[in-house]
Amino acid sequence: MKRILSTILAAALLMTAMGVPAQAAFPDVPDNATQQAATLLQSLGIVAGFPDGSFRPNNTLTRAEFCKMAVILSGVTNVTPYTRYTTFKDMKASHWALGYVNAAASVKKIIAGFPDGTFRPDIPITYAQAVTILMRLLGYTDADVGPNWPNSYLDTAQAVGLTSGFSYKAEAAITRAGGAQLFSRAILGQTKDGKDFLTSLGAAKETKVVLLSTSATAPSGTLTGLAADTATGFYPTRTGFSSDLAGRRGTLLVDKDGYAILFTPDTQTTRALTVKTVTASSVSGTDGGSVAGIPAAAVVYNGNEKTTYGDIWLDLQPGASIKFYFTAAGAVDYIFLNAGTASGGVTKTLTFEPTSNPLPSLGFPESAAVYKNGVPCAWQDLRRWDVVTYNQSAGTVSASNLRITGVYENGLPNRESPNKVTTLNGQTFEVLPAAVAKLGACKLGEAVTFLFTWDRKVADVYPQSELSATQVGLMTAQDTVLLPSGLSVTGKNNNALTDMGSLVTAAQRSAGQISVQPYLCEKPMALNLTTMKAGELTIAPYAVFYEKVSETSQAVRIHKEDLPASLPASSVLHVGTDSGGRVDVVVLKNVTRGAYLYGKVTYTEGKQSSGIGDDEYYNAKITVAGAFGSTTFEVTPYAYASQLVSSSVCGIAYVPGALTVLEVVTLTRTAGLTRADFSGNAGIIVSGRLLKIPDGFKVEGGGKYMTVQEARVYSNNFEVYTDRPVAEGGQIRYIIAR
Repeated sequence: MKRILSTILAAALLMTAMGVPAQAAFPDVPDNATQQAATLLQSLGIVAGFPDGSFRPNNTLTRAEFCKMAVILSGVTNVTPYTRYTTFKDMKASHWALGYVNAAASVKKIIAGFPDGTFRPDIPITYAQAVTILMRLLGYTDADVGPNWPNSYLDTAQAVGLTSGFSYKAEAAITRAGGAQLFSRAILGQTKDGKDFLTSLGAAKETKVVLLSTSATAPSGTLTGLAADTATGFYPTRTGFSSDLAGRRGTLLVDKDGYAILFTPDTQTTRALTVKTVTASSVSGTDGGSVAGIPAAAVVYNGNEKTTYGDIWLDLQPGASIKFYFTAAGAVDYIFLNAGTASGGVTKTLTFEPTSNPLPSLGFPESAAVYKNGVPCAWQDLRRWDVVTYNQSAGTVSASNLRITGVYENGLPNRESPNKVTTLNGQTFEVLPAAVAKLGACKLGEAVTFLFTWDRKVADVYPQSELSATQVGLMTAQDTVLLPSGLSVTGKNNNALTDMGSLVTAAQRSAGQISVQPYLCEKPMALNLTTMKAGELTIAPYAVFYEKVSETSQAVRIHKEDLPASLPASSVLHVGTDSGGRVDVVVLKNVTRGAYLYGKVTYTEGKQSSGIGDDEYYNAKITVAGAFGSTTFEVTPYAYASQLVSSSVCGIAYVPGALTVLEVVTLTRTAGLTRADFSGNAGIIVSGRLLKIPDGFKVEGGGKYMTVQEARVYSNNFEVYTDRPVAEGGQIRYIIAR
């Protein structure tokens, strides 16, 4: 015999975790299980409670009341056709339940009267009678359970899980609380034929649904309900759902009219933080906790917006509420933000170079905690032209030095009063109210300087003649410069001395083009990252670090946390300073070995001219391929040949633009590693040491590149390549899944 619920007992025990509303729909119901069950029945229109809003859980249910509930649950809502005759001799034409009783007896055949031909509608229904009605509603008959009533029905109900945990005696009167719980179990169960009972009501079930809001407003503005990450997006509700369910993933039940009636959350591991600091792969909280190894592709829900961590991490402001949801393996599954926590507050431009705390002059509290470019700072780190935002709810000040000259390409909805602006070769940004009038006074096609908040909203605008601004960035392609803020500057680049990997300064002064110049390195000095000093200069907390193999090679962005506590001047190519003399850019010389292009290398031999006749001469070629794509370099014939024969996985240092190879380094190979050597997706044990796997790292396997998690599913045999022996501090540069 099939079970009513595939896991009905477990489901019943988990009712307290189910997403039927947690707020007091019925204020006189003290226990959560009855509250959940009663509210489910209310959402289905089976019960409505009493005029004073109470449920009266300890009252007994009459036979007529229980009969009405069962008939409604069976799908019959109009009982008028069944009021024109009498099935039982004591059911008068004036009785309010006549139609329901007749429908139950003659149409649905789920009830029977007493041997004397009466129904006795107003006496309390017994436990045995209630169970029998629900079992018949689910399709069971005397032939299925046996003729010995009521024991045959009670035993079968116990066996299939409908009444597990109930202690009623057969002849005992059932309370409204007990009746509600019995009904809810039947509703969530299966019929004798193994079908979900809810489908008979026209209800639908959606799994793996993430709730975005439990108090959303329909696009029409006339209904409130649930917002969810589904194709439908919005589901009205007849009763409220607990706000604690926002962000949870689970199963959503929707009735035939499209109303959400139940949400059952999945079991999930979570971590909630109030944001203190943010990086491209980690978030630390004000409680000292943190989450690291966040993939750039991790899904983020921010209100009704669905984005990725890579797109939004720069927008996170101190004080924002964020919750992480993890997979069973411990990796970040997705992230949920309280709507509107990414940014907000009063924004002003600091128009003078401060010599004392400038916050009071901006109308902000003197004691407010200061963050600049997303990291904790002090007022001493504020500079002229910084955009400063005060978040009153968090009590924090967020400053940004993101400003760049760009062409005013278009304004929306119109040029004179734009709340959005298009610049930097087709990119669109929100314009804050204080900047609308100033931008509206500018001419289309004119190069102006935009001042941005750290979450890339235009906060102020100045004519280029009054303020011209470039930004230091890294060229990720011939026509794209990635700034430290995450903003990309794109357009035609006519500077032949720059190419992928170049460290440059960038701006846009002509439509469709970018103005790019190599960033010159000429100020070496020793660093002490414990005292945050470069020589006698103070290193700003928001300083950006890059690395090159040599003065002319390609550059990469690195993190201060990956550097030793001190570095000699010989390891420092350059320090750049802001208008107040604080170091805000540091360029290092091959400290972490991160500035090589690592990948599989193929070598094509060249030919040296013999100097005789028309002997042909051509260069050798080195092609390096990785998750980034592939790049080909020409080298002197026979150069690096012997080195490349011994290893197909190498690192290449080169001069951008000219694509001249400066150095080829072979890597240290460790083979025979398995899934068991991985520590989640963040690290792997190599030669007895746990090595960090870089954020966003891709593994080669099966002719393609995949995430670490995908690679661990794909294979149980790995080769790891490090830039030097592990015992000498080698770091992971390439992994192959065999």
